[in-house]
Amino acid sequence: MTGKENLASGTPAVEVATEACSFRSKVDNGNLNTIDCGKNTATWLNSKTGEVETISKDEVIDLPFKIQGQALAGEDAHFGIPKGPESMAQPFSSSQLEKFYKNCESANVSLKLISQKQTPRALCYANLEKSDETDPIAIHKLITDFPQLTLKNPDVSCFSVSATKNSSYKIVKNITKLLNYSRMSPAYESGEVTEFIKSLLPEMRATLSDETLDAMGLTEDCLFKVKSKKGQINLKKVKFGQLYTIASLLMGELIPNPKTEDVDIVATPRIQPGTDRTPSWKYIKSHILRCSPFHENGGTARSNIYYHGAKSYIIRKAKEQGVILKGKQRGSFNNEEDKVFRHYRNLYIHTAVREVFEFFKSKITV
Repeated sequence: MTGKENLASGTPAVEVATEACSFRSKVDNGNLNTIDCGKNTATWLNSKTGEVETISKDEVIDLPFKIQGQALAGEDAHFGIPKGPESMAQPFSSSQLEKFYKNCESANVSLKLISQKQTPRALCYANLEKSDETDPIAIHKLITDFPQLTLKNPDVSCFSVSATKNSSYKIVKNITKLLNYSRMSPAYESGEVTEFIKSLLPEMRATLSDETLDAMGLTEDCLFKVKSKKGQINLKKVKFGQLYTIASLLMGELIPNPKTEDVDIVATPRIQPGTDRTPSWKYIKSHILRCSPFHENGGTARSNIYYHGAKSYIIRKAKEQGVILKGKQRGSFNNEEDKVFRHYRNLYIHTAVREVFEFFKSKITV
């Protein structure tokens, strides 16, 4: 990425790397402050005293000048999203956040945002009950102990919703409707998307990588062993729900059928907004599956892949390495367990799911 722009922040990647290093060095030197916002006040974990202090929301804006040269972290929901007609729960307006960011810059305060979805993990890791006072303590411990944690740069350009993001909401909704209908009993049994997948299974077994075949249940173990069906694919052994979910990112439409008073599943290709082509993996990863800790609701497709697919795969592969993750919450992972978790999650999403996606895409014409 050297010399190119960071798509999330619009900041040169070299500067992002330098800023990340600066933030981390401040954390490692014991100069991390964390902050959380309640209904009317904010709670600030002071890096110098180790105490949690209650301050007003007005005082938050000028807090950088009290902690000059240090690091500061807070939830993205509080410090990355402005309040507005549809988000009144946020404590600060866009102009207040802009002033806060400028104050951080002026005071040489390295500001990072943590996804609010990480707070339950942080509380579990710190063995604390949720409250305005404990949230900053838990977040501080998680950031300190897990340097690989994904944190976000503040960015005023994220205050407005892009046309690309807006159009993705409808696609996510349509995919969710398709998947919710398709998985009703008998699950994935009929329709053009199902037939599309079934017709490609032998070729997939012959061409996809061993890692992907293992993840999708397409190894030798999926073949019948009895004489009458020997060598044929046993669909009950295949991760068909995962394959169907991946295919749904590229095709599928529910069409009312007046004769049956039901709907037909038609393999209509999806078109990436602003193009005349099927979606790219980059678009799907960012806007449909939303592969980021800062994701919004990704609908049934994300749930299927991350919860129903990746979770069991990660547990199985970790066990093969002698690492037991079953029954544990992410917040209770030590560094080694978290490293194994992230390795197999990346392998599942960015190798197996992507490879199947690209394979299916190569078979679709528009």
